[in-house]
Amino acid sequence: MVYVGLGRADGVRVGDTLTGPGGVKLEVVTVGERQLVARRVGAAAVRAGAKVTAPREPGAAAARRPVVSLPNPEALAQGLPWAGDPGRRDKLIPTPGEDKTKPQTTAVRGEFLVSYAGVLDQGDNDLDLHQLQLRSKLVVGDLLGGHLEYRHDVAGRLELGPNLDGRQGADSRPYYRIRELQLRYRSEGWHQSAAESPFGAFEAALGRIHLPETPSVGLVDGVRAELALGKGFSAGVHGGLAPRLLDVGFSADMAVVGGHAAWAQRGDDWSARTTVTTAASFWQGALNRLDIGVNGGLQYGRALDLYATAVGTLVDDTLLPDGQPAASLSRGFVGVRVRPLWWLTVDAHYAHDRIVADREMVAALGVDRWITDPRESAWLQVRFAPSPMISVALSGNYGFGYSAAEQEGGAARVVLRDLVLDDTRLALGYRFNQTQAVRTQVADLDLGVPIGGAVELGLGYAFTTFQARLLDERQDEHRVSAGVDLLGSGPWRVSVRGELAFGDLPSQILMMAQLGWRFR
Repeated sequence: MVYVGLGRADGVRVGDTLTGPGGVKLEVVTVGERQLVARRVGAAAVRAGAKVTAPREPGAAAARRPVVSLPNPEALAQGLPWAGDPGRRDKLIPTPGEDKTKPQTTAVRGEFLVSYAGVLDQGDNDLDLHQLQLRSKLVVGDLLGGHLEYRHDVAGRLELGPNLDGRQGADSRPYYRIRELQLRYRSEGWHQSAAESPFGAFEAALGRIHLPETPSVGLVDGVRAELALGKGFSAGVHGGLAPRLLDVGFSADMAVVGGHAAWAQRGDDWSARTTVTTAASFWQGALNRLDIGVNGGLQYGRALDLYATAVGTLVDDTLLPDGQPAASLSRGFVGVRVRPLWWLTVDAHYAHDRIVADREMVAALGVDRWITDPRESAWLQVRFAPSPMISVALSGNYGFGYSAAEQEGGAARVVLRDLVLDDTRLALGYRFNQTQAVRTQVADLDLGVPIGGAVELGLGYAFTTFQARLLDERQDEHRVSAGVDLLGSGPWRVSVRGELAFGDLPSQILMMAQLGWRFR
């Protein structure tokens, strides 16, 4: 998928074909007022900055400006960024699971990432730390001439430091994470979207897999299968063994079984989906918990993006203090993005979370019962982008539910682009956050300067104030950073960054380096 700076205002419609140099062809999938999403047709490579022509737009007008941009992988990462996030991500509404709107046609794609992070602390506690990480993601599709696919997502990490309680030596702590390791088969006609799959098409997966929109267990070592029922409906079953609670190593203590049903529809400018998932888990042979989750989403062009989920959980009431119900709402979330004007975007979400004291949790903590309290949070961001050269984001957040969750904060960020040279970026930000005990304020400045199209130099400064609200105590800190990104627009990426922190707190030197390779 690529994003193109054309829309309904330019006469573009869903299904149109955009053309570009080198035989580039893009089929329009979703159209907004001034931006559209298209997919590549054919084997011609699509590069960021390429110029394309729309069927109803004069070719000369299209040739005057670059309109194709590839999505930044960091911008599409799951999570809930805010105005103060140094990554400046745009995706603010989480959509768990993989994109199932279109079939994957790439035979081989993947990513390898090697990273290093180090902290040299000048304080008396000797907090020096060195961390090495290797992450590997790989997808190999259409094996043996059929629709058999292999995929994995594996990471390993080694931490070195003088005060670590190591499992493999006095000063080392290794970790590993298997996020995914599976074989998947799709029958003829299966399009990874119930709205497009005929009755009888099916998909099955075996290995360490993500359950579809699961309400409780994110990973399971087992199987899942799904059958298309026609008219946008599908249903399936899943089951297996859940990895350990505090690690992702294999475990035979908890078994999970359940089923799921989904509905999806899409039109020219809109799409909608909803999923119902059940999961019953058994801890060492006894019923651990029963979860029922309902979630869904609605998207209407670029004007509205809505996502909501609710999970109800039932546990054994003997694990809870007297007076607490066995059934409760363990998770709730409503997120919305509204674009009433092309230069104005409003994002908001409300979240509810309650950690449930099931048998596995009680066993991990070494207690008989456990008191659980809900956490509530609300967040709002308003972003103004009156021109490509400036954008302003204002946000606020508030947490409540019980004393440990009570907090509030806010942020403001101004981003200026193309000030002196093309693609230069200057960001100015301020944010604050306070709990019952501490108030933190941060003012920062971040400058990005491209050099020769393949190198970007970054410089930054931040001033932070930590203030105890119950004591007459304040500590200030200055942070100066410098970094270089190489080959960021191609399959290879090299990033090196250094940071110096000094002030009332012990000074620190932070070093980060990353080597990445994405291929498809």
